[in-house]
Amino acid sequence: LSLYTAIILKIWTLAHGENTDISELIGRGFSLLPSVIMGSILFTLAVIIGMILLIIPGIYLSIALCLFYLAIVIDDRGPLEGIKYSFRLIKGNWWRTLLILMIPSIIIMVLFMVVGIAAGILAFVLAGFVTEGMLFEIIIESCIVVVQAFSTPFFICLMLVLYHDLKLRQAPVPGPESQPGDPAISSQGQ
Repeated sequence: LSLYTAIILKIWTLAHGENTDISELIGRGFSLLPSVIMGSILFTLAVIIGMILLIIPGIYLSIALCLFYLAIVIDDRGPLEGIKYSFRLIKGNWWRTLLILMIPSIIIMVLFMVVGIAAGILAFVLAGFVTEGMLFEIIIESCIVVVQAFSTPFFICLMLVLYHDLKLRQAPVPGPESQPGDPAISSQGQ
């Protein structure tokens, strides 16, 4: 979790034009570890309880609370505050969030299946008819690691963009600033 947090922070800092040393980010990841673990436990409990209550509440909560991790890591919120903040951010944007997360997930799952099948065929051809050989396992695992090497940063970026987008949607919209010579102001004064 500490390394995953460091990856999130690295992508976040690079997106904001900063280039922070990775060792510093790993240290920050370790300092956030208790909050992240407690947030993960709260998230899991909420989803499990929701699943026990006829599955639909569990599905709803799994999406509504999915940004808790980023609330803890990016905005230094506590575990419970991160859960509540994720719920507030996604409120009114649940279906949109579901689609944003579901479409790339389906694409990545299909990619995993295609790579898995191709790796299986390649391993079968290279290892011969012995499917229990070490070469077979090495080829399969190597292909999975390659797909994960691309999909993990992609999903982190997706979640960061979603988080930032929802924060902007929740921010109050500033009104137009009136100028002293504005006709609306001069007509109000009369």
